Amino acid sequence: MLVDKFGVPRVRCACGNPLLEPVAVTSAVYSDQGWATFSPESLSLVRPSPTVIDTFVLFDPVTGTFFGRPRGGNGSSDVDDPRVVPPPTTTDTPPTSTYTPPTSTYTPPTSTYTPPTSTYTPPTSTYTPPTSSYTPPTTTYRHPTTQTRPS
Repeated sequence: MLVDKFGVPRVRCACGNPLLEPVAVTSAVYSDQGWATFSPESLSLVRPSPTVIDTFVLFDPVTGTFFGRPRGGNGSSDVDDPRVVPPPTTTDTPPTSTYTPPTSTYTPPTSTYTPPTSTYTPPTSTYTPPTSSYTPPTTTYRHPTTQTRPS
């Protein structure tokens, strides 16, 4: 299929015959045997672009990827998918920060804790030791006498 600069199909590639303007249909009848992946629900309506198209986006069924072909191109000047936005270029200069931290408005609460007063009173002692009736024995110390040894 060959299209014009607005993307409107103009020539059928298989035979080179020019195409008539498309006509809307309310019902369609398909003849012959369709191919395995044919589905009437997958048909697309082609509307002309309001502006001239410089690069057409095409799909390669072999690689499963889209690519761009300049208007009037023969494939020798194809480009990567022009719809893909390249990542931003990096610079050697780090970005400047304009962040200003918020000021703190927190005020800690004042302490109102008062420790309790001590009300503990130790008990008074009522212990009376028992009286002893023990009398130690009396001891008599005797000094050893010196004995004379026979000479």
